[in-house]
Amino acid sequence: MTKEYGLIVDGVVVKKYSDPIEAQRDAIFAFEESGIHHEVKEIHSFSQGKQIDQVVNQVKKLGGFKFYEFDDPYYSLVKAKDEKDAIEEYELATADNPEGVREIDAFTALLLFSRSVSEDGKQVPVNKILNEFFKNERATMIFDRHLL
Repeated sequence: MTKEYGLIVDGVVVKKYSDPIEAQRDAIFAFEESGIHHEVKEIHSFSQGKQIDQVVNQVKKLGGFKFYEFDDPYYSLVKAKDEKDAIEEYELATADNPEGVREIDAFTALLLFSRSVSEDGKQVPVNKILNEFFKNERATMIFDRHLL
């Protein structure tokens, strides 16, 4: 059985490698890009469930932030302390008044955010998604491409 190595941020494997040297190079590059320390460790098959538990625990530590989805006039996913705070963030990001808002759970928000693409249409790297998602600050996580 070949060994697998993980690039790990806050206890979560964000990318897997068969070559530990390649993993270490990516960890250094990721640190230089983001300023966030990335570990490289050997992955054991029994640790996969532990990683899921770590993500669940991290979601619980979001510092009271909730996630809100807006559809009209522009789609947005906003992380905020409450609905009023979310509406303020939406208005700041879109320069428009929302027609409606609904709160969604953190796991749905993470799924939506993980499937989003950058301004250039490319998939966002997992480590950047996790770093942005778990920052304890109000933010527009996804916004309508018509606003670009």
